[in-house]
Amino acid sequence: MNTLINNQNLKDFLSAIVLKLIQEDIIFEKEFALFAPQIKDKIDSYQKNPNCTCRNDITAFCMTNTDKTIKFLEDFIKENKQIIDIIESVINENPGIYIGGKIFQIEKTEEAYRKFMEESIVKKYQFRTFSIIEKNDFWQIFFI
Repeated sequence: MNTLINNQNLKDFLSAIVLKLIQEDIIFEKEFALFAPQIKDKIDSYQKNPNCTCRNDITAFCMTNTDKTIKFLEDFIKENKQIIDIIESVINENPGIYIGGKIFQIEKTEEAYRKFMEESIVKKYQFRTFSIIEKNDFWQIFFI
């Protein structure tokens, strides 16, 4: 499994996309119900009433079947390009953070770098370019 997918915030983001698509695209709602027949009744109910508690079951399904849900979503997007606007609306609801001119220092380990990259994805860091300098047991990352 991709280590980034283990991040709770990314799973929440995936769930937000699925919930939004169930609400706004009838084709997605029907296809997702076929993909996840064990929660079909929850999907149908949520499509009719977004305030129902069934959203928790849909979210739980996405959380426990993250890789399969991502694959389903990727395949669906390939065949249904019109949903990109809906996905963009979910992205735009969570604006990024511009970090140009900032310096971050992390330990010089793969684990520290992985955690930093996860954080940058979740927080949607925005920048033009960056460079990394080694300093003893640390990496200093300069963002422009």
